[in-house]
Amino acid sequence: MHINEMTVGSGVSVIVTIGKEKLTFDTEVVQIDITEYKKYGYCVICKPIRVDGKLLGLTNHAVHVEINNVKDHRRYNFNLSALKYTREGKDYLLHLYSLEDIKPKNFRTAFRLECHYRVIMQLRGNKKECFTHDLSYTGGAYLFSKDSFPFAEKDHVTMTIFGDKDSKYVAKGMIVRVVPDFDKNYILIGVQFDGDVDIKKLINEVQMKELKRRQGKEKRDFKKL
Repeated sequence: MHINEMTVGSGVSVIVTIGKEKLTFDTEVVQIDITEYKKYGYCVICKPIRVDGKLLGLTNHAVHVEINNVKDHRRYNFNLSALKYTREGKDYLLHLYSLEDIKPKNFRTAFRLECHYRVIMQLRGNKKECFTHDLSYTGGAYLFSKDSFPFAEKDHVTMTIFGDKDSKYVAKGMIVRVVPDFDKNYILIGVQFDGDVDIKKLINEVQMKELKRRQGKEKRDFKKL
């Protein structure tokens, strides 16, 4: 998939980092303009983003852009190099530029470790229990029973993961994927952690547990010979 194949009407998430906070603003692709490539880079033209009736100013903050293409239902990174608003009749349009073509968003490139731990996920006082499906240093997949999932994609949640021997690990992140039909009983969601989290201890804990299990199995298999 290339930028010129992007579908008009695709959703665009503009993620703005202000201090330690991440805010997500949604808009929509109205035009792809590759004729401006030589001057500014690839250009995605979107509906304007307004907050309280005013155009959202983005130039003074770190901005990350993701495009959810309606044609193939995949999410793409758009490496922003510049942006501007232009007047179009009585309204404005938001021009987003990149010196690179779009790239498929890989939810997590880090090593994933399958594990099953109890988790309390929280958003604005709403707490729900779920379980880990797998974890990595950059995110995790979690299982909810189908009748207990109250969150949605792009929600920023806080998770308390309960490890072995009463250990607890707290992480914050954004829900980036929801699989409603993972199986007949569970919904699977993917969460991308916000920056570095103290999850390495838990992953090391799981790895040690798995190593001990495998060593024990090898000893039992050796006795059978």
